[in-house]
Amino acid sequence: MKQLFRGWSWEHWYNLAREDIDAAFASVRRAALIAMWAGIGLWVLSGFHAIRQDEVGVETICGRVLRSVEQPGLRYRLPWPMGSVRRVAMQRQQRVTVGIPKGGLTAAARRGETTQAALDTTVADQFDPDADTAGSKLDDMIKEGQQKNLKEGARVLLGDGLPLVTSDHNVIQVQAVVQYIIKDPKLYIYGSEGAELMLSRAATAALLDQAATTSVDDLLTTARTEVQSNVRQAMNGSLRPYGLGVEVAGIELQKVFPPEAVAASFRSVNTAREEMNTIVNEAVQYQQTVVPQAQGEADKMVAEAQAYRSTREAEARGEASRFNGVLREFASTGPLTGERIRLETMERTLQKANKVQVGGSARSPLNITITPPPPGSGQ
Repeated sequence: MKQLFRGWSWEHWYNLAREDIDAAFASVRRAALIAMWAGIGLWVLSGFHAIRQDEVGVETICGRVLRSVEQPGLRYRLPWPMGSVRRVAMQRQQRVTVGIPKGGLTAAARRGETTQAALDTTVADQFDPDADTAGSKLDDMIKEGQQKNLKEGARVLLGDGLPLVTSDHNVIQVQAVVQYIIKDPKLYIYGSEGAELMLSRAATAALLDQAATTSVDDLLTTARTEVQSNVRQAMNGSLRPYGLGVEVAGIELQKVFPPEAVAASFRSVNTAREEMNTIVNEAVQYQQTVVPQAQGEADKMVAEAQAYRSTREAEARGEASRFNGVLREFASTGPLTGERIRLETMERTLQKANKVQVGGSARSPLNITITPPPPGSGQ
């Protein structure tokens, strides 16, 4: 082995080492180029993205919002950080809650959680996080107390019920869900900050206005549909100047209930109202039973009276017709008819009287001629 390497000089060793180093650097360069081009390819391919059927995409290039929106399907944008896309659900109804506590949200109303987050963010923004508080522990305590008070005040929107004062000066609490759809995705994303908070506040203002013109009884019973419709119209009118890019599709009063302090009194009033309704219903039922009976009896009496009248009228017409016939016959025959009537009358009268014949035989005719009294005798 020593004889094998005995003829090699240091230059030979240097050349061998340099060749090995150059080969290693060449391999590293090739690997780096492959990795670089692979990264560039993946970066370019990252611009491909999919928009769902119920969504549209709002694309920005270097912070500038493009005029058109991306429709559903496979789309391409410039890779980050030069381009970005924000997806907006256009056909899906969004929800904001009013007066519903955060822990009591249902699966359908979970969108309201972002409203609470927006409230916390708004409260936190009232204070400068970069302020110099070194050496002022009292200022920190004051600031913490102010934050707590602001949050408690803001929970009027998301507390255990939104308090409303009705037209008859009663206090009622309401829990509602506002349903809205996005009309302009660019305005919804970049036109304003905290669109859901604005919706919640607009709903609160509209509910306060409607409650001020509605009695507590109507709000608890028959006027809910009308109030919901009026609140929706008022919200759309008040939010239009702000350019939020949304439209209120409806508002649902999920729960209307009295404050806990007067809940017992409200229950007593409701019990009395139910008893009153029961009595009224019984009276109406009695009326519906008695009135038809009385009406039937009245109709029966009227029918009997009309039948009696018809009978008496027919009899009177018959008598009158018979008398008119006799009168016409008397007028046509003269004294002969009068004598016949006299004889018939005497016959009917004498049949019922006791008769005594004086003189003559029983078979001889009896002259019963009645001589009329002389004129002026008064008989």
